[in-house]
Amino acid sequence: MLLYRQMQDDDVGFDEFTLMYALQACGILAEKSEDIVSTERRLSKQDYLKIGRALHADADRKGLASNDFVGNALVSMYGRCGSVEDAFTMFKIMQNRTVVTWTAMLASYAQHGRGQEAIQLFHQMHNEGFEPNEISFVSVLSACSHTGLVLEGCYYFSSMLQEFEVTPITIHFSCLMDLFGRTGTLDIAAHIINQMPFQPESDEWYTFLCACKSLGDVGTGICAAEQVLELYPKHSAAYVSLSNIYASAGAWEEV
Repeated sequence: MLLYRQMQDDDVGFDEFTLMYALQACGILAEKSEDIVSTERRLSKQDYLKIGRALHADADRKGLASNDFVGNALVSMYGRCGSVEDAFTMFKIMQNRTVVTWTAMLASYAQHGRGQEAIQLFHQMHNEGFEPNEISFVSVLSACSHTGLVLEGCYYFSSMLQEFEVTPITIHFSCLMDLFGRTGTLDIAAHIINQMPFQPESDEWYTFLCACKSLGDVGTGICAAEQVLELYPKHSAAYVSLSNIYASAGAWEEV
């Protein structure tokens, strides 16, 4: 973002790729803004939304807002900055939608817990002849997880390989574990992580750890945390989750 500003100050100009990367950076920073711990004032999602709208204005002035790369980046940026309505407005006016466009809008719905809208869009996408890819399924499974749509999540997970010939990877299993963890069925989440067709990495164990934390399962949570920290000893979020598990159980000496 600083480099983009410097380009404007130096009157270098910009093209569709400059804008695409600037919009991606803006969206990523907005998404991470709530996780950054700092004693200094940091920008909020609303601040980044204002920056994103200024970038959108730059695209309009340059006649680049209708460019496919810029349009997809705008849909994604608005979703990550918390404005699903702006993301959908941009999505609707795009004339040359691709799988990337549809998936960006799916991700926007998923990030904000709008599961039914994500499912409707997923079916519309397929009905209009666009085949969902790995990332499309991540978005729809995440949307099901955030809204507790268990049956729907199981259906989309099973349809990946059977109907669409998309082989599930680790992040799809994480979404499925998160779905069952959020709905209180930790035993099924444990079965999933133990039956994965590959060795779970720290991200999968951390997803399971979060499920243990939300359900207050101290013993299983400790085991999950040990797995995370064995694979990634500097995983600070795992230490925080483990501390919260001990605190909720009243085991202050362990904290």
